[in-house]
Amino acid sequence: MLTVADVIGFLDQLAPPDLAADWDNVGLLLGARNAEVRRVMTCLTVTPESAAGGPLGLVRTGDRIRLDVPARRLELLVDDAELARRAATTPPPPVHAGADRGYARLFQQTVLQADEGCDFDFMVGVPRAQRST
Repeated sequence: MLTVADVIGFLDQLAPPDLAADWDNVGLLLGARNAEVRRVMTCLTVTPESAAGGPLGLVRTGDRIRLDVPARRLELLVDDAELARRAATTPPPPVHAGADRGYARLFQQTVLQADEGCDFDFMVGVPRAQRST
């Protein structure tokens, strides 16, 4: 029998809490630690989009997010005016140490967003000026 404690242990191994940054939070709805778990749903977004100033970078603590599994849709329930205000007042993310050269620089400057395949722009013929962000 898989329990809630087992799921928490697995998640702690996957992403140890002591390695998490102050912005790295996860929402988790659980029952009692010894309750049996029959199904686990995971929603994970991995993309350079939030670092490039996309909507993920505009999410704030307390924002409501709708997850519609059958429609395969994740929606931030914040009106467009508020998102525009946040975008105008959110500073660009800092450049990571070592990202001024080598692969890190190449990655940050040329990798496309998730909806474009997360490939290098020069590999798919998308000029930098035509990138989505």
